[in-house]
Amino acid sequence: IFVRALHGAPLQDPPSDSTGDAAAQAGEDTTVKVCTECHEFDQVVAVRRTPREWKDMVTTMASKGAIASPDEFAAVREYMTRYYGVVAVNAAPAADLSAVLGLSSKDADAVVTYRTEHGKFASLDALAKVPGLEKSKLEAQADALRFD
Repeated sequence: IFVRALHGAPLQDPPSDSTGDAAAQAGEDTTVKVCTECHEFDQVVAVRRTPREWKDMVTTMASKGAIASPDEFAAVREYMTRYYGVVAVNAAPAADLSAVLGLSSKDADAVVTYRTEHGKFASLDALAKVPGLEKSKLEAQADALRFD
């Protein structure tokens, strides 16, 4: 079970990813350990952020005295980006699409190529037309998608 508040109530479950469950759990455990020293977890995840914003946030927290190893800070950034990130579908590079949505490099590159050849995506339905993408996986992450 993912992401528990300090009193054990679920806040949000990350999208199911059978190949990444162990990694997601490890990332969550590290994030909870590092971030809840100063904040309630629901405060940490209250706002979705871009990969750059999560990187900046983790850097800021480290500079303010958050205690973690470089590997732990990297795990926090990756976890927060993946499960509490947001991506501008019509402007993001493939690396950001992959980091936020959990797409393979091949699928993220396909999104960028499709966008370049066909123009901006107007909606999730338009994004789902990219060959190889599973609409159900996109729908499960609709809150992470921005089409402006």
